Amino acid sequence: MQISNQIYSHYQSFGGGKTARNTGASFANTMAGITSTKSNGENYTVFLPNKNTVYSGGQSNGLSYKIDYAENSTSENPIMIATGIDENGNRFEQKLVLNSIDPRNATVVEFRALEAHLNGGKMASVGGPTTSLTWGNHGENQQTGLNTKQDFLARLVDKYNFYSNSPYLNHQLLGLDYKNQIDLWSKYFDL
Repeated sequence: MQISNQIYSHYQSFGGGKTARNTGASFANTMAGITSTKSNGENYTVFLPNKNTVYSGGQSNGLSYKIDYAENSTSENPIMIATGIDENGNRFEQKLVLNSIDPRNATVVEFRALEAHLNGGKMASVGGPTTSLTWGNHGENQQTGLNTKQDFLARLVDKYNFYSNSPYLNHQLLGLDYKNQIDLWSKYFDL
């Protein structure tokens, strides 16, 4: 069955190989090997979340970041701070004033901040349908840069139309997830 083959190969890729325990490496040395700045195309900086983090993630082009609420953030004027490494390996810090972010013309970092805020300040949708908006079809958006603006709401509607009209049941189910996201976003923005 195809599903079990995918799960099995996924398990194999993470389950087989050397670990810190069987190589005798310390935790610090192991983490240093997977959290350094992208230098040879294989290593990326990973920003681990803390109690104030609303999003932590990145893209295959090296863009990696985390987003936290700012100390001066209020419910009337939510402000977040994005800290990370851009696709060129340069450190950045951005102040994100959520009331001024338009998801019809936003960077992936701005969109993630707004998305997390609308999810109650949690990374609730990570792995959900809006996460795949930043992947695009077959990952072309994994190459978008820190300052690349996109219309995420139009893409959400496009994805819904594509999946809901598919003859495949799994696509139609994904279309329902996109419809739920459309319903959420339409409470705040015209779609």
